[in-house]
Amino acid sequence: MTSDVKEELKELNLGQKIKNLRQGQIVSLQQMAEKTGLSQPLLSQIESEVVAPPVATLLKISRALDVNIGYFFQAEESGKKA
Repeated sequence: MTSDVKEELKELNLGQKIKNLRQGQIVSLQQMAEKTGLSQPLLSQIESEVVAPPVATLLKISRALDVNIGYFFQAEESGKKA
């Protein structure tokens, strides 16, 4: 992956968005693992932004959290530029 792509991925804050949604719905990592079929360590790495999830994995997560996958690609509302 080029540094430009890595930077763009970082700016999406996918891990933080996933974690915020999960915690807002009071869902544990164990429950997420059961809902998605993904391992707890993988989910933790995604939330910590150690690992960038492939689209198929992101789709599983979005379904488990009952949001459209497009949610993860929207700019945040905190005054940051997209």
